[in-house]
Amino acid sequence: MRETKKQIMEGVSCVHSKFVAKNTVRYVREDGTVVIRLHQTDILEISPAGEIVFNSGGWKTSTTKSRMNEFQHEITIIQRSGLWYIDAYVGSCSKENLVPFFDGVRVHEGNVVERKKSAHIHEKALLKQINEKTKN
Repeated sequence: MRETKKQIMEGVSCVHSKFVAKNTVRYVREDGTVVIRLHQTDILEISPAGEIVFNSGGWKTSTTKSRMNEFQHEITIIQRSGLWYIDAYVGSCSKENLVPFFDGVRVHEGNVVERKKSAHIHEKALLKQINEKTKN
């Protein structure tokens, strides 16, 4: 069911907001930060200086990934074997160019500001358990 803008924006203070896609609102904070909000999750925060913060809110769905890619053009989020990666060389999908995605990752001018070595450890363990359970 499609949410109303009032439902999506509950508790959010902003100077301007508008629907940009189904269940997705673009709003501007008082400090000039542009935010893309999917349902009740701020999935992108774009500062006036151009730094972008990515956040799935734990909802690593195809819609979340699609919206992240649609509303910024610095990098591309891709999925391989159930895990999300940042492709800073848009379209290359070369393994050497992929950086593990994690909530809160910051990107500026196409570069990941701070990498997290263990970003996928927990997810890999969960995927292994799921694969083992579904083999039976």
